Formats: sequence, structure tokens, C-alpha cells
Amino acid sequence: MLKDLAFAFRMIRRAPGFAAVAILTLGIGIGANTAIFSLIDTIFLHGLPFARPDELVLIRGSAPDRDLSNLPLSATKFEHVRDHDRSLTAVAADFAGAFTITGMGDPVQVPGDQMSSQYFALLGVAPIRGRLFEPDEDAHGPHVAILSEDAWTRRFGRDPNVVGRILTLNGVPHTIVGIVPTQPVSYFGNAEIFTTRPEEFPGITPELRARGFSFLRVIGRLAPGVTIASAQEEMTALMASYKAGNSEKADSTWLGTVLDLQQSTINSQIQSTLWLLLGAVALVLLIATSNVANLLLVRFSARRRDISVRLSLGAHRGRVIRLFVLESFIISLIAALVGLAIGRMGLTLLIHLRAPLPIGQTVSLSPLVITFTVAIALATGLAMGWYPSIQAARTDVVDALKEGGRSATLSRSQHWFRMTLLSAQVALSSVLLVGALLLMSTVAHLLRVDPGFHPETVFTAGLNLPSSRYPTKLEQAAFERQLLDGLRHTPGVVDATLGIGLPLFGGPQGPYSRNDDHFVPFNQRPLAPARFVSSDYFTTLGIPILEGRQFTDHDRIDTPIVAIISRSSARKLFPEGGALGRHLLVGSVNQGQDAEIVGICADVRSQSVRRDPPEVEIYRLLDQQSGNSGFWQLAVRTSMQDPTGVAGATRDVLRRIDPDLPLIQPSAMEDVIQRSIGQQTLLMTLLGLFAAFAMLLAVVGTYSVLAYIVSQRRNEIGVRLALGALPGDVIGMVIRQGMMPVFAGLVIGLGAAAALTRLLQNQLFGTARFDPASFAIAITGVLAASFAACWLPSWRASRIAPSTALRG
Repeated sequence: MLKDLAFAFRMIRRAPGFAAVAILTLGIGIGANTAIFSLIDTIFLHGLPFARPDELVLIRGSAPDRDLSNLPLSATKFEHVRDHDRSLTAVAADFAGAFTITGMGDPVQVPGDQMSSQYFALLGVAPIRGRLFEPDEDAHGPHVAILSEDAWTRRFGRDPNVVGRILTLNGVPHTIVGIVPTQPVSYFGNAEIFTTRPEEFPGITPELRARGFSFLRVIGRLAPGVTIASAQEEMTALMASYKAGNSEKADSTWLGTVLDLQQSTINSQIQSTLWLLLGAVALVLLIATSNVANLLLVRFSARRRDISVRLSLGAHRGRVIRLFVLESFIISLIAALVGLAIGRMGLTLLIHLRAPLPIGQTVSLSPLVITFTVAIALATGLAMGWYPSIQAARTDVVDALKEGGRSATLSRSQHWFRMTLLSAQVALSSVLLVGALLLMSTVAHLLRVDPGFHPETVFTAGLNLPSSRYPTKLEQAAFERQLLDGLRHTPGVVDATLGIGLPLFGGPQGPYSRNDDHFVPFNQRPLAPARFVSSDYFTTLGIPILEGRQFTDHDRIDTPIVAIISRSSARKLFPEGGALGRHLLVGSVNQGQDAEIVGICADVRSQSVRRDPPEVEIYRLLDQQSGNSGFWQLAVRTSMQDPTGVAGATRDVLRRIDPDLPLIQPSAMEDVIQRSIGQQTLLMTLLGLFAAFAMLLAVVGTYSVLAYIVSQRRNEIGVRLALGALPGDVIGMVIRQGMMPVFAGLVIGLGAAAALTRLLQNQLFGTARFDPASFAIAITGVLAASFAACWLPSWRASRIAPSTALRG
């Protein structure tokens, strides 16, 4: 066995060109599979790294009568579940937020999480250094914080004395009490810092909290022997008792749902995207395998005489098979090493490009991924080596020796095998090409969608006003006026505005009702996006006002409450017409605040460019928001071609007002739109790269098959030319022979693409599964590339000198 292995290595070294092409071709295919499978493993298969994750449950609210689901819980409802649920051994709550760090150079905002003190203990997370939160730190005593290991490394250089240091977060000193391992992105996002007191939701007044304002993610651990079904029964009873004792609260009629925590963290959209990509790279690997199998078959033909000599000297045919299989296995295993490197580089590139995937900032190939890579390498080696090895073992010794060292033509079965592989390559590459073209059409349609506003030359950034320095709406209103006034007098700035819930940035939802005969009781009101904006919001973003007026500087905290609604809102809420001047009950204060409709604006695709504008969307004045949230977005329309050019001037204005406030994620609004379709763009880009590589392999396969056929039929072609055949006749003969498997593969591939495009249905926008243009371009592209691959061998065949061919 060792001798055979050494011999296989020697044979590979004797053909470095073949080995390099085969290893690189397979390495790219295996590397792509490794990278995508690593993403699937990290996000879905690896599971949450918590203790006994099968016992963990997520508790959410729902209101089926209002078509509301997956709702957070209020602080009051969380306490009710925590104090009365006996099917759970522990219950904890948190919400994702952000902290502004000051006192360490320039102010910077980092993602974080506020959680109840027992949260990490419930999950089974152990500290690396220091300790976890203690029970009395939920609402009393000094403020404390825990760092993730990633934050400890990047922001503190793994200082061993960091525990006990003071860290100022949102203007409040916090004592660092511990460090925990970096938590999974799929669950905690990119949270770097964890603190307690989750009930202290920024900007929410005690009155709003008492009204049942819901913002908490609540989890629990099942008691021994308790199933999710039995926990759901108790939760239903608890919700009934909560409703009986809190009938005036906004969430009193909401139901409670107990869900498996791990399953609830899976993003179905990302999951389907990654499985699609894994299917695509599997097709690429099949094409690469068939390409290398063709090369191995050529090597078998070139070594046919050597094999016959071995057999004539008594070598067993099984050993010949083993030699070829070993050779293919060695190639595939070396390709696996190359593939692991390519896969790791691919993951690093995705992180560097900030791909819209929950993969964190580090790259690691788990043992499962490495096992997967080795397994597909071995399977690939067997798949590409079995047929050439069997053909080698079937060599006719007498016929091979009679050839006297001249090359021999392949048998009919070998010829059809190569043609079948060629058809398969064309078919598989056609499937990938159609998918890539459909996604290109989708992205093109998304980029052409009218979002309802004008993002060109608009600069955006986030602001976080800490409640410690801006505790009331009066302080916030003064800051708002200073900032906007300073910006509007800055060179290059056309207009500026602030808001909570700019388009595509998400935002709060609030209850609403007509304040007339169509009044709806508080607990039965539907929810709609509530945009709190300052004056000049609509002119800054280019949203047309269709009736009435926009907000002005005369609308203040102490003036009557006003609202602007979208055109769709006017049609839904006031189908009889005449919405302007009518009144709505909005928000949760005092069963809703009366607001006069002073304007009707155009519809905006504020949630996603893929989704239609909301049926109801209500704009309210920032100064008149129910709470005093300081998480704002800034929008600045500039006269510059690149709106981010105004970032420096914006920072200067902000620094003069409050030097401890950072400008958060500054970017152009057009980039925000690009990020909103990032998943479709990523899928299109990767699928396009895979399709291009597959098409290249198919073209190379077509060329190599025809070039080999021409070399084997050299004498025959020479005879034809000597007997009067024209060069054009030879070109036509060779092209017909090359295009026949191409046509067959194209027909099969288009049929498969028509069937498989249903898997892309959820990813498409503005493009039908059977988009004629995409299929037409795919057909034209495959035929053109294949014809080009056939042309060079056919042209060379037509240039064969009859005398030279006949002498050979």
C-alpha cells in the first residue's frame, strides 16, 4: 500500500501542470462549500452555547385579533410571569440597546444589552474574570457592567486589572465587575457591554411604563419534566389572571406564547439564503469534479501503454484500480487543504465587507466544518477517479502493445462518458446562470423602486442623548434647536432635521384610533409606525406634502398636538374623505392623546424597499413625543456630490454643543438603501461568482474535449482534407460534434432551472420565476461561450496539413 501511495505521488509530480489545474479547480469548489457550510454551522447547526439549551424558552406576546405577533413584554407582565409561573425554574428579561463611552478619548457608541441580574446565570454563562451580576443590582446600589471578551480585547488590550475600573456609559459611571465570553451574534447581536436595570428603558416615563409599554425580551428555563406544551397551558392561565388585574393596561388583552429559544433565534430568511448558496456551491463542485474526471480520463489514455505493460508482467487489475483511485484521492485531499484556506479567506472577506449575516468579527473553522471538508474531498476523489480507474483496469493488453507507443483513440463508451460529463457541466452551469440572472434582475428592480423620498445628497447619522444629561423634553428640545440651527448655517448644508424612525431605520409603533364616532377602546387599538420628527423633516428628505402643511418651528412642546399622516393612512382611516383637520387618538398617555391632522404626505417605503408602504403611518412632532427617548437620527441634505463630505462639519457643530456625544454610524442615505437590500445583493454577488466559475469550467471542459478529439482524429481529418474536403467542412464537423452535448446540456439545464427557481421565489422582487429575459440571456450566453470554445479546436483542425497528418 505504501509503495502504491509513493508511486501515485510520483505520477502526480511528473505532471505538475495537470496537478496544479486539478488541485486549484477542486480547491475553489471545495473552498466555496467549506465557507458556506461554515456559515450554516455557525448560525444554525452549532446551536446556542448555553447550558442545556433544550430547556430554554422564549416568552412572547401576541394579539391575533389585531394580527399582531412576536411582541415583547412589558415590565409589569414580566414581573407577573416571574413571580407566578411554576413551570419555569427561572425567568429573566433584557433588551438590546447601545451605550456611549466617554472618558476614554473620543466618545464612541457601542452595542450593548440591559438585562435582569439573573440573566447570565439562567443561560449558564460563566465569567472569564470577575463575577456575574448580583440580585440586588437590578434596581439598587451602584451601577455595574460586564464586558464581553471581544470588548475586553479590543478596547482594553486584555488588561488583567480591568475588573474594578470605572467605565462611563451614557454619562453614568459603571463599575466593571466581570468579563464573559463573547456571546453569539445570532442571539445578542454585537453586544460588547452588559448592564442591569432593564426596566429603565431610555426615554420611557413611569406613566408609559405603568400603561403597559412593552419592550422586554423574556426568557425562562423549564422545570424538570415540564414540556413546552405544559408550560404554554400555565402561561395561558397567567395571561388570564394578568388581564383580570390589569384591564386598563395596553397589553392586558395580549396572549402569551412559549417558544423554543433556540428555534426562535433562527432567521428563516437568512437560513433559506444560506441553503440556496450551499446548493449552488454543490453544483460548482460537481462541475469541478466532472472537469477533473475528464482530465484523469485523458491521463489514462496517455498512460494506456504503460498500464498494458504492467498487466502483461502480471500486475493484478485491482492494483491498477487502486493506483488511479489513490492518485485521485491525493489530488482531492491536497485540494481540501487549499479549500480550507480559500474557505477561511472567504469568511474573512465576508466579515471585512460587513456582509448582512450574524457571523460576528472572528473566523473559526469548527471540527464539524473540517470533517465536512475532508468528507467532501474523499467523496470528490472517489467520484472523479472511479471511472478512469475502471477503464484503466479494462485495458486490452494485446491491442495496447500493438499500438507501438502511438496514442490510441478512446473507446465508444469512453467517448460517450466524456460527452455526458460535458453535457452535465453545461446543464449545471445553466442552472446557476439562470439563478444569478434572476437575482440580478431582482436587485436592478429594487434599485429602481421609488422609496417615496429623495435619498440623493442626504447624509444620516445617529445620536444618543443620555438621560443623565437630558432628563426631560425641555433639555432635549433646547439641544434640538441648537443643533439644527447650527447645521442650517453650515456651508454646504441645504437643510437638516431630526427624527425617531427615519425611513429604513426602523422605529417605534404606537396605538391609534379616530377620535370621533369611530372611537376604538384603548386595549383594542391597532398599532402603526409612529415617526417622531422635527421641523423641515419632509423638505429635507424630499417627501411631498399632498395636503395641508408640514411641521414648522412654531409647533412646540406647549402648542396643541399635531400629526401628519400618509396618503394610505387617510384612505384607510377616513374612507369618506376629508382627513385634513380631523382628530386622532395617538400614543398611550391618558388612553391616547388628541392630535389634529395638519397634513397628508406621500407614501414612503419606510420599513423596506421590498415592502409596500404601511397602510397606516403617523408622523408626530419630536418635541411632542409621549416619552423622551434620546435615540435620534439626523438627516442633512447637502449641496455636495458626496453627502458624507459634510460629516466633519456636522461633528464640529455637535462638539460645540456637547463634546461627549459621538456621531453614530455616519453614512449616505443611498448607502442605507443599499444595505437594506444587502441580503439580495450578497446572494446575487455570490451566485454570480459561482455561475461565472461554473461557466468557465464548462467552457474549458468543452475546449479540452474537442481539442483532445481533434488530436485523436488527426489522421482521419488529414485524409478528409486530402480527398477534397474544404476547411469549412472540417470546422462545421468539429463544431457540430462539440455543440451536440452543449445543446443537450442546455435543454436539461433550462428544465432543471425552471423547476428549481421556485426555491428563489422568496428572494425575487419585480421578477417572475420564468423571466423570459433571464432565460434568453442564459441561453445566449451558454451558446456563445460554448461556440467560442468549439471554434479554436475546429479552426486548428481545418489547418492540419494532409501530408503531415498522413505521415504521423
